[in-house]
This record gives sequence, structure tokens and C-alpha cells, in this order.
Amino acid sequence: MDALDQLIRTEQEALDALRLQVAAQEAKVSALIAAASLRPVAGESRAPSTKGGKPKGAISAPWKNTLGELYAFGGVYPYTSIKACYDHMNGANLAIASVRDRVRSLVDSLLLAGDPDQGFYVTDAAAKKFGFKRNPPKVEVPAPTPVQGIGAAYQGFDDDSEVPF
Repeated sequence: MDALDQLIRTEQEALDALRLQVAAQEAKVSALIAAASLRPVAGESRAPSTKGGKPKGAISAPWKNTLGELYAFGGVYPYTSIKACYDHMNGANLAIASVRDRVRSLVDSLLLAGDPDQGFYVTDAAAKKFGFKRNPPKVEVPAPTPVQGIGAAYQGFDDDSEVPF
């Protein structure tokens, strides 16, 4: 074997080694493609978590009760009145900044409407969502008229001697 034969043999061994590396690399790529086909498709939603907060648009029971009370009486309320209602119903002393933050989020959720200058009111959509009812309107009952009774017969008489019976 001469030098040329030796060079051919060396290059052939290098080529064989490269073919083994290519085959190994092709096996890795095939395995990755197979693994990728088993993963969930992008855009599928995961199952809702049982931990970590409330769904979007949900409100706490104290705020739901407060909104129900405000809706029952109707009207437009400033931050201070909303705070007073919340505090009264829940035995709390909520900071006015917390009330402002909550009112902003309730406006964003379309449960309240209005503005800081004019006040806020509970929307009909909130009433429908949570089943709020208005208090029935007050019916004005006329004041009773004085009844002419026995006492009226004595009016105008200074003593019993002038009574006609």
C-alpha cells in the first residue's frame, strides 16, 4: 500500500465517521419532531386553576352586598357615601383610597357608572347579573282628617252652664 492508498483509506474513515454523525443527528431531529407533535397546540386554553384568585369580573361578597344596597335605594353616590354604606354594612372602616380604587375597577367592569364629579350609580347590568331589586317606592298616605267628635261640641263654651244639654 502506498501513500495514496493510505490517504484514500484515511479520508474514507473520516467520511464514515461523518455519516455516523449525520445519522445520529437525524435521529435526534426526528425525536424532537415527534415530541413537538405531542405537545398542545398554541392557543388552547388550559384548564382553569383551582388556586389563585377569582375570575375576571367577580367581586367579593361585601362589595356585592354594598352594591345591592345602593341599587335598592337608587340614586347617585359620591365616594364618601359609597364608603359609608360599605362601612355600615360590613362593620369596617375602609380607607377612601381603597374605595376609589374599587369604584374604578367596578366602573371598568360596568357594574358602576358615573364619574367622580357627579357621583356613581349601580348599573342595571349589575342588578341583572347579581339579582338586585329596587325598594318599592314609598306611597304617600294622606294625613288623617280630624274627626268631629264629642270634644267638638264643647268648643267655644267657657263653663258648663252654657252647654246646651
